[in-house]
Amino acid sequence: MFLLVQKHDPDCNLNITQLIQSKGYPWEEHKVTTADGYILGVFRVPHGRNASSLGRPVLLQHGLLDSATSWVINFPEQSLGFILADAGYDVWLGNMRGNHYSRAHVKYNPDHDEAFWDFSWDDMARDDLPSMIYYILNQTKQTQIGYVGHSQGTMIGFAEFGNLNNSAQNNVSFYGSLAPVAHLAHIKSPLKYLFNTSTNPEEVWHTLCAYDYGSPEKNQLHYNQTTPPIYAIRPMTIPTAICWSRDDWLADSDDVAFIFDNIKNLIYEKYIYDYNHLDFVWVIAANKIIYQDLITQM
Repeated sequence: MFLLVQKHDPDCNLNITQLIQSKGYPWEEHKVTTADGYILGVFRVPHGRNASSLGRPVLLQHGLLDSATSWVINFPEQSLGFILADAGYDVWLGNMRGNHYSRAHVKYNPDHDEAFWDFSWDDMARDDLPSMIYYILNQTKQTQIGYVGHSQGTMIGFAEFGNLNNSAQNNVSFYGSLAPVAHLAHIKSPLKYLFNTSTNPEEVWHTLCAYDYGSPEKNQLHYNQTTPPIYAIRPMTIPTAICWSRDDWLADSDDVAFIFDNIKNLIYEKYIYDYNHLDFVWVIAANKIIYQDLITQM
């Protein structure tokens, strides 16, 4: 007779604060309200396990269909959130509207009101990201913050930081871009079949722009112009480090080349030939291969 024994990972049922605490780190939970009423869950690891003083603030921003948990999901020596805290940084973990930790609004109920879900990634760039940055600066009494994004977290960074009408980029001292996304013209990932390209498909795939409302009249109503505004990368002056891979089917190398062609202040580039899109935050060797070099640039 054989008895099947299943090993249970104690981390698998923990939320983000429980994960952080289980590894011996301090944590705080903050609520950031955007100008359009979304309430974002932002988590803070103010210092490492063997320190008590606060260092420079850095905001880590997750990718598509993800949450801040990805930055602390592995062991302390493998997770960028913990690694930065132990390196002396005041680490803030952002969550975009609509994910598990940001399902709240001053007016709408996400379970009953369709209006809650009437947003796109450019709302995250225009409202969520600057709201978090200014909140963190106010809380820490600092004037500058570091920023590291993965996947969608890089796309909203490029969109917001290149917008000269917004002052957020003046408060960002460093931009780390992991698996950067700004164009999707050469995407190989099956995710492309989830995107709605029924209207203006070329603009969807080849242009980094605000949401297209589907007609010149509707765009005119929302933007005071017949086409959605273009997000330009070239005006961005923040010192930028980019880590990318040939085997990334979402942030394809041909699309990453567009970013390189438009970055003014590229201070560091790391090419990893065999990483896929999620390896930049989940693979256990990322600290040795990516994070330590990234930290030296910060």
